[in-house]
Amino acid sequence: MHNVEGIIFDWVGTLYERDKDLFPESYEVIRKLSEKYNLGLVSIAKKGAENSRWREIELSGLTPYFKEIYRNRIIRINTLL
Repeated sequence: MHNVEGIIFDWVGTLYERDKDLFPESYEVIRKLSEKYNLGLVSIAKKGAENSRWREIELSGLTPYFKEIYRNRIIRINTLL
């Protein structure tokens, strides 16, 4: 049996509803999970939308809960472990 060491979230559609706001449960879920796990966030925005995407993420109040935030680049999964 394997133990979970980290959880990676996608931004749009998982934590944030496109062109709206955070899903109602997002803040509480991330806050609780961050107490036990290393959290990572992945967000790949379309060309030209990178700055507005990053602004959404910063304004969400969730950034302190993520060990790593990856924007517009491919990651190796084991970097969170």
